[in-house]
Parts: sequence; C-alpha cells; structure tokens
Amino acid sequence: MEDVNQNTNAGGFKDYVFTDIVSTLKEKIGTCRFPPPAYDPVAHKIGFAGVEIQIPYNSDQDLLCKTILKSAATMRKEWSWDEMLEKWGEDATPGKGWRTVYNAGREINNKVATETTVKDLLLVRKLSIAVNPKFARG
Repeated sequence: MEDVNQNTNAGGFKDYVFTDIVSTLKEKIGTCRFPPPAYDPVAHKIGFAGVEIQIPYNSDQDLLCKTILKSAATMRKEWSWDEMLEKWGEDATPGKGWRTVYNAGREINNKVATETTVKDLLLVRKLSIAVNPKFARG
C-alpha cells in the first residue's frame, strides 16, 4: 500500500499526503516526450503538446517562430540576437536588439506555459535563444 502521511491542518481537518503516488506521477511526467513544436506561418499558430497556441500576426513573436521553428536544423541551432535580427531584416542596434529577441522569446514561453504547462520551450538568454533540446526535432 502507498505510504500515507497524515497531518492536521489549521482548521483541525486531516490532510492526507500520498507520497508514493505523487513521486510516481512526477517521474512519469518528467519522462513524457512531446512531439517537436511546429509553426504554421499562415495561421500564426504553434502546434505543441497537442494544442495550438496563437501568435500575434506580424509581431516579433511571429518573426521569431518563423525563424526558429522553420526546420529541424533551425530548431537545433543556438541563435545569437544579432543573427536573429539579421534574419528578420532588422538592424542589430546595440542596446535595443537583444531586448527585442529576448522579449519575444519570453512572451512565447509565457503563451506556451499558459496552454501546456511547459515553461521552457525556448531557452531565452540575453545573448542567445534556442529551442530547448528536450523538444527540438531529431
């Protein structure tokens, strides 16, 4: 039988914690494999973990998805912010450029986390951005 710990909460009620069940679920969730993300540049949606996540049309998020989720090769690559802006056709202005890419990546991660609970689809750093290898294509 599962290990059951019994505690009394502030209201005097008994709380039961099923530690074996919780640890088993955490292990199983940790080993789940999601298919790689896909971006539909026409519908402006990321398909990931069985859901579609809407991305604003013609936004920095849209440009980032079109670039980083384009193919298996682009998903495996770690992109510097100036390289990303060059792909977008924008000037890599020092001080502003990295923040544009950084903010777009963070906003995408927030949207994905809201819909899927995956908080780290993109690895967003000040100097670079990449698809998390856990989710990138082969």
